[in-house]
Amino acid sequence: MSNQDLLKQILDFIAEGVYFVDRDRRITYWNQGSEKISGYVAGEIVGTRCPEAKLKHIDEQGTLLCGDECPLLHTIQDGKDRSVDVFLHHKNGHRVPVRVRATPIRDASGEIVGAAEIFNDLTPRIATLEKIKDLRQKAYIDSLTGLANRRFGEMYINSLFTRNNSYGSDFGLILLDVDDFKEINDHYGHEVGDRVLVMTANALRGAARAIDMISRWGGEEFIVTMLDVDENGLHVAAERFRRIIAESDLPYNGKLIQVTISGGATIKQPGDTPASLLKRADELLYTSKQRGKNITLTSAERT
Repeated sequence: MSNQDLLKQILDFIAEGVYFVDRDRRITYWNQGSEKISGYVAGEIVGTRCPEAKLKHIDEQGTLLCGDECPLLHTIQDGKDRSVDVFLHHKNGHRVPVRVRATPIRDASGEIVGAAEIFNDLTPRIATLEKIKDLRQKAYIDSLTGLANRRFGEMYINSLFTRNNSYGSDFGLILLDVDDFKEINDHYGHEVGDRVLVMTANALRGAARAIDMISRWGGEEFIVTMLDVDENGLHVAAERFRRIIAESDLPYNGKLIQVTISGGATIKQPGDTPASLLKRADELLYTSKQRGKNITLTSAERT
């Protein structure tokens, strides 16, 4: 076995994604970890150039990083290692949060001949593993998306009111709705509609913090309940969810189906009940729809 074959065996064994590019950023190697994280097999990626590849890295602001902002490009140019958190495009359409690390590849003379990128999935699965197991046992999981269902979401919000009254902890929630979902169902059918909901759920899961609770509220509605957050932090999170979903797409019959979401985000106020908090979020969501969709609003922005 050659040293190169041995290296590939080792790289295929590790969980992280690893791929190599030449100086033109043409992908020359794609390990099994990359396949598991992205959904793309080597045959779909090797030979393509990063700027035209399927990963389409974006930052939290939705800025595409595959052009002049590419970490691999800068590493090839200056020979420096660098690390950055991005969202890659999964084969199933949603965005996956990953930490990428770029390092130069040099030949025997020390000349830079390409670069390697190592990336790992930042989706907060480990922190919620036991919680998900418990939810499954108690029938609190939505069977389609794998998120908490409305029954659990309502119980969780009620428990936060008890906690807030006892300890004064701030929390808020974001009510999100897939725009024009009826038209998607009517045009493509309910099976594709279900796939859109799964894509949306995966995108929300990837963009959330480990301590956030995401529930499928019903139909095409989702609620993200956030602890220890003020109104500005809630707005930043709502916009992150909106941008990440707008940059996701679902492959279908050679086309890409893209969707947007609208949302209403609000902080628990003194005197609130679960019903009044949810009513305010619903009113904000309704206003965002009236203002043109693909919008998230907080109470401060509505006035």
